[in-house]
Amino acid sequence: MKLAPPRKGEAAASTRKKAKQDAGRGRSASKKSPSPARSRAATRALKREGRSAASHTALSRQAHAGARRRVSAEGKKKTGGSGKKK
Repeated sequence: MKLAPPRKGEAAASTRKKAKQDAGRGRSASKKSPSPARSRAATRALKREGRSAASHTALSRQAHAGARRRVSAEGKKKTGGSGKKK
């Protein structure tokens, strides 16, 4: 979405300057390519994974496990350790 930097009088000069700079950065593509080592690592990891890793069931299982961990951690913060409410 195009958004022009604020006009003079709407914001501080430093804010306008930063907004203009940010807009330019957002339009231009990143000049850095990922490192070859990272690319190889990602490719190897994906090859090891197999196709069923991204299945509906697998993703659902991952989401539920993450949610369970978050709820458990939240319980520990509130109760002070056991994870169970008293």
